[in-house]
Amino acid sequence: MSDLSPDVAALLSTHKEADTQRQYTRYKERYLTFCTERGSQPLCEISFLNFFGDLIQHEYAASTLWSIYSALGHFYLLSTGKKLQEFPRIQALLKTYHAKAPAPKKASVFTEDQIETIIFGPMFSANEELVKKMVALFSDMKRITFSRCRKTWCGIPNFLDGICDC
Repeated sequence: MSDLSPDVAALLSTHKEADTQRQYTRYKERYLTFCTERGSQPLCEISFLNFFGDLIQHEYAASTLWSIYSALGHFYLLSTGKKLQEFPRIQALLKTYHAKAPAPKKASVFTEDQIETIIFGPMFSANEELVKKMVALFSDMKRITFSRCRKTWCGIPNFLDGICDC
């Protein structure tokens, strides 16, 4: 263990914000529980590697693993006075890990009929400003024409000129 006095160790451990301190404590306790359950020495490279290997098997996000690495690095520094970077295989393990990325969501594309239903439906036609914004939004899309519009929509003559076929 460390030759630091309890007062100095307390000062070093309280420089973190309260939320960060709670998170660091939680990760440290989780690591120590892991070591206790497996009967391994907590402050050695093999224990750290096994712990991170276990987390990787549970498919933690890479960013979470690096947060845990930071917390355990802080714990290791306070316990031994050394940096966790003295075990380069831990960083190498984390750098090679790529969590399964969630499947990207595909955006749906509205059909002309759907756009027309939205713009000329009861929800939008009751709100004059919203209709103006929606039509202005689609006005650059020259390929869309609206078959159900009125040229005097919202009381503005020729409001829909060029995008309606009336």
